[in-house]
Amino acid sequence: MQQRESHSTTNTLNDVLALMDRLDGNAISVGEFCSAYEHMWNFQVDKESLPKVSLTLLETLFDEVVWFCPLPRALWEYPKYRDEGEIRLAVASALHALTGKLPTNDLVQ
Repeated sequence: MQQRESHSTTNTLNDVLALMDRLDGNAISVGEFCSAYEHMWNFQVDKESLPKVSLTLLETLFDEVVWFCPLPRALWEYPKYRDEGEIRLAVASALHALTGKLPTNDLVQ
């Protein structure tokens, strides 16, 4: 019987911060960030290895990211959706809390 090769990777806090930096540097869009962060958080981050403070901050960010909606606010059918500015603010807040870094490239518009 052939054993399946695992394609999952384990991401560290540094990998998550690198993704956040990519949004800060405008290397990716908010939509791309949200999709990548949601996947990374659900399937690739070893949450048990994270310090409790980092885990709490990143869980809070996840709770914002999953509600991202690229549609104009007037078309929203659910009030918990988050727009691009709200996601950028949540990322900037988490990045600052985790690293002390302030947004460098209009992360908060």
